[in-house]
Amino acid sequence: MTKSVELKPCAVVELNAIRFETHIPPGAKILFAELTAWAKQYNGSCPYQPKSLAKIYQVSEFTIRKWINCLVGMGFIQIIVDFNGNRRQTKVIICKHM
Repeated sequence: MTKSVELKPCAVVELNAIRFETHIPPGAKILFAELTAWAKQYNGSCPYQPKSLAKIYQVSEFTIRKWINCLVGMGFIQIIVDFNGNRRQTKVIICKHM
């Protein structure tokens, strides 16, 4: 079972690395900026919790997964799955920094 970490909206985010990318939906751009800010708090990666992100952004988990897949496909992030004994932890790693 995965331990849930509470993700809260970050106060300050920047969109420099991604703002002119025309193939990325606007919501995914904002999500990337926020994931980058969270990754700074968690030493370069942050937990991947679609349910929590959907609640923050008031969209469906499907939309969050679509945005994440777009960011992965464009090389902005990676999704990493770590196994620690019987625990599975899924993380987002930022590949292109702002």
